[in-house]
Amino acid sequence: LANSFVVLGVVRFGDYDVVSLPENSLIEAIDGAILVYSVDGTVIELNEAAKLVLGLTDEAVGRGIVGVVELAESLPGVRGGAGGTAASPAGVADLLDGHEFTTAINGVSRTFVVRVSRLDDDGEHLGWTVLCYDVTDLRQKQQELDLLKQVLSRVLRHNVRNELTVIK
Repeated sequence: LANSFVVLGVVRFGDYDVVSLPENSLIEAIDGAILVYSVDGTVIELNEAAKLVLGLTDEAVGRGIVGVVELAESLPGVRGGAGGTAASPAGVADLLDGHEFTTAINGVSRTFVVRVSRLDDDGEHLGWTVLCYDVTDLRQKQQELDLLKQVLSRVLRHNVRNELTVIK
């Protein structure tokens, strides 16, 4: 994959210009940790962010997704049953999709959500992409909003009680 290229059609004033980019530069440009694995469960690509967020190395490429997920401490375990049999690649996709985890990046705690998308080409299933995107700021804003709602609720209850006391 290191020598493969992606061709993009760029629309410019009704005309198409063809731009050729190395495939890995496109994956590196995506904001978030990306891991791609094939139908047979072989990891075929991951970007630098995935290495940092999941604690993986280039050695993950070419390995099975089940083993790679087991190496990533922030992801849920995918080994099933008492016999220790591995989950299927599709089962891994189902297990990971929606998983939320917190990890330290450069000494700072960050929260990520995992989204798994199926890769198809003209109806042929090729594999899955795993995207881990940072939701730390979103979670912090949600907590601030919840706190504000609690404060406003208390103020409203206090004001209503005071009004009722005045009416009596």
